[in-house]
Amino acid sequence: MPGTDLDATARIAGSAVARVAAHTLILQGFALSMQEQRGVGFSSGQLAPYAAAINDAVRAAGEVSFACLNTAVPTAARTITGFTEYFQTQSYLAGALQQDSDVAAAIALLTAVQEQVASFNEQAVGLADGLRNLRARFVQSLADMDKAAAGLAVAADGNDGALRSIGAELRDIDDRIHRALTEVVESGLADPEGGIRIGVGALAEPAVAGASMAVVVGGVAIAAIGGSGDDVSRPLAEAMDAKSDLIAERARSNAETALAGGLVSGLKGLDWAASVAAAIAQTPVNAWTRIRDDLGALTAELKQGSTTPQKVGNALALAAPGGAGAVPSEIHRVLDQVITVDPVMDLRTTPGALVRKLAAARG
Repeated sequence: MPGTDLDATARIAGSAVARVAAHTLILQGFALSMQEQRGVGFSSGQLAPYAAAINDAVRAAGEVSFACLNTAVPTAARTITGFTEYFQTQSYLAGALQQDSDVAAAIALLTAVQEQVASFNEQAVGLADGLRNLRARFVQSLADMDKAAAGLAVAADGNDGALRSIGAELRDIDDRIHRALTEVVESGLADPEGGIRIGVGALAEPAVAGASMAVVVGGVAIAAIGGSGDDVSRPLAEAMDAKSDLIAERARSNAETALAGGLVSGLKGLDWAASVAAAIAQTPVNAWTRIRDDLGALTAELKQGSTTPQKVGNALALAAPGGAGAVPSEIHRVLDQVITVDPVMDLRTTPGALVRKLAAARG
């Protein structure tokens, strides 16, 4: 209809749901891994002050991760639910307008739906703002961990050269991990017969001061299950293997540096996940703006007499990716993936091995 593109708007809404769901799951995985990270245990000698600083950073990041799991993830689920409710309302609205030629009644119905959209938009804005605030707190924890790790490296080695070296190698591996995580989750959500499974494993256990200390943060195991789950999940498993191997290899000659590098890398992963989730959270806001504008344009056309309630109803009935009624069922399917996560926490297993195990499980 003039001034609107209802099909494009529905596709944008469907894409917003898929992207929010995907990056909520990734953020959830990193937050779960942070919850399992324990502090370092060397509490005597020249390394003690740096151990205390590392533990403070771990504790602070753990608190933010807890907030993430208990506020951001439920808010994301409610944001996705909002689209389900809207498209159900749109279906009802379409049917009502197709059967009633009263223009004044049609305008009243459209106005009421626009008020509903405003409420959903406010919720989406809250999600985006909340994720930005959480990300800011992760940034502070990362800065504190960076400082503590550098101090530990200098105390243990006399300089931070080895820390910078492992940090550079871990950055390259982490880039692979982040790309693979995105591909796994997006593929799993896109497969109507597939799904997503999440777990957390321990990347490595450097032995510092005679005690093994597991690097868990960042040990995110996410696998797509379904027809191509093994193939889609393989790059993530291989990248996680590379990360575990690097930390373990460096730990044989310099355990303190390997431990510090692994912890910094894990918090950088948290920062990445929160940053991307915060950026993606803007897409529902944009989708609601499109929906609001389309409804406003339809209302204006009715007021001007350039269209009829029946024509508006017909347009609304067809405005869904895949045809009328497709959006709510698709959103329900994606929403189920977000709210029914049953994570597998296995710190006796590396995340690479755990990805393979999860991918091999059928359902």
